Amino acid sequence: MALHHALPSAGSCAEPASPSAQTPQQPADGGPRSPSAGAIVRSDPTEYFDSLVGPIALYPDALIALILPASTEPSEVANAAAYLAQYGDMSKSAYQPWDPSVRALAHYSVIIAWMDESRDWSEALGSAFVASPAEVMGAIQRMRARAVASGLLVSTPQQRVATAQGAIFILPARPGSIYVPLYDAAVVFDVHAGYLGGSKLIDFSPAYSADFWLSYVSDWQRQKIWICPSTTFDIYGVLYNPGADFARRNGAKPWLPSANARNLTGSRRPSGAGRAPNPAPVRGAPSQSDSHKK
Repeated sequence: MALHHALPSAGSCAEPASPSAQTPQQPADGGPRSPSAGAIVRSDPTEYFDSLVGPIALYPDALIALILPASTEPSEVANAAAYLAQYGDMSKSAYQPWDPSVRALAHYSVIIAWMDESRDWSEALGSAFVASPAEVMGAIQRMRARAVASGLLVSTPQQRVATAQGAIFILPARPGSIYVPLYDAAVVFDVHAGYLGGSKLIDFSPAYSADFWLSYVSDWQRQKIWICPSTTFDIYGVLYNPGADFARRNGAKPWLPSANARNLTGSRRPSGAGRAPNPAPVRGAPSQSDSHKK
């Protein structure tokens, strides 16, 4: 399995990475222990964070950049889920009084519904991201590295997997469309996932639109999220080249938690011990038994 090793050459909302910026590497013993069907007792912060981010680690970068901020606003995610359940479309989402990240993420109904159904996990993710954004984003990269090593994370007709400056990027495979990967983290990150069917354990949603609302950017080098002006939207160039000095010239700003998010998560900061909540698999995710049917 070969990865692409070059990203588009157009500008990016992310600032250029400094020479000292490094992405955390996979542990020498082969990575974090796999989640089981139930919550796993964690003995250190690394394993806690790895388990917590497993359910989204294989999502495209553009969706990660919305999910992390949106998870810090659980009540607004619940409102968006209720709105979608009642009206079924987001034609008027721009007029809803939600956080901009939630308004954008509501274009992907399968994610909003899943996050609302998995509130313990969503709130734990939001709490962790407010308290320790670098640890959360570093854990996503560790889990991606593990999936690449096992042959699980590969380029497909729905996504392109690329590496640059020590980070693993997951990009849309074609303009105008983005897909939500459907998988059960308790299965795909199992130590025996390669024997259970590898990439057959991941399916994809129907194509969703990729448009101007994808203006949040995952900056893996600095381990932060940037918010870009919607006028800079370009899913292949503007959003994904970490080497261009685009932020200062085009008005991008770093994401910061709202006062509401800080208040909600202040009492839920991860201790690095105990159990990371495990959400139910997103709807449509293949099961272990499905890997033998394809």
